[in-house]
Amino acid sequence: MKIVYHYGKNIGKNLSLKQLLEFHKVKYNYDKSVIGTFLYFDLIENSPQIELIKELDGQGIRPSQIYTKFTPKEQVHAAFLELNPQWHHGYPMPQEDGGWEALIYDLSDYCLECGTGYNQKAPFRMKSEPKWGKRHLLQLHWIYDEYFVLPEVWQEYFKPLGIDCRPVLHYKKETELKTVVQLVIDEVATSPLKREALEGEYCRHCERIKYNYVVRGYWPPFAEPQNGLIFKTQEYFGSGHAADKGIIVSNQLYRIIVDNKLKGVDFKPLAEFKAD
Repeated sequence: MKIVYHYGKNIGKNLSLKQLLEFHKVKYNYDKSVIGTFLYFDLIENSPQIELIKELDGQGIRPSQIYTKFTPKEQVHAAFLELNPQWHHGYPMPQEDGGWEALIYDLSDYCLECGTGYNQKAPFRMKSEPKWGKRHLLQLHWIYDEYFVLPEVWQEYFKPLGIDCRPVLHYKKETELKTVVQLVIDEVATSPLKREALEGEYCRHCERIKYNYVVRGYWPPFAEPQNGLIFKTQEYFGSGHAADKGIIVSNQLYRIIVDNKLKGVDFKPLAEFKAD
């Protein structure tokens, strides 16, 4: 496994960072806009560019994301893996004043302070049909514990496993979109994770604990034996007013997604379960 530091920086018209990366032979991507040039690049912890990481930190350039890149061997031997999005496309609608929340969720147990306690009651609305490109699964921005797939992908790979789907609606016409459905992931793990490996924050308003995202190494194992193809963790993760549950898939479903080259997701293995 490798710990990856992902950076994104608006350099405007200042090309010094670009020149620095080229000097250290760091590959980067960039997007130009009316407000400048955005530079994106990854650095590996403990790599030859470790001094560059320190130099960037000294200049106040911080990684926008830290994550672990696992090898296929590490993934294929895991009994369970966290399903991780490779991209986000679109937003839940309507966006105005957070109107999508009350429309889609039962908020009777929802905590305004930490964002936990929501329960879906209605289909999601999207602005239009997704632009899939060559991908097969997606997540919406702001919605980090639900997945959406092409209908034919659900029909061929998920339906035979007994995994249901929900329609997704056009947010103005209220008609079903034709090129996307939501996977139904209503099942929750029967076992908690081994939480001693997690860092969390207690909410005094709702008395729940929300944990920090797992960014380094394996996810913790379940505390007790666990079964299921795809389900959510008992635990909430996030920061500020946002919260979501981890989406866990079995090794069987992992192999189906990988063997059939379904694109749009990656996987973070859970550590091996060991009885106390």
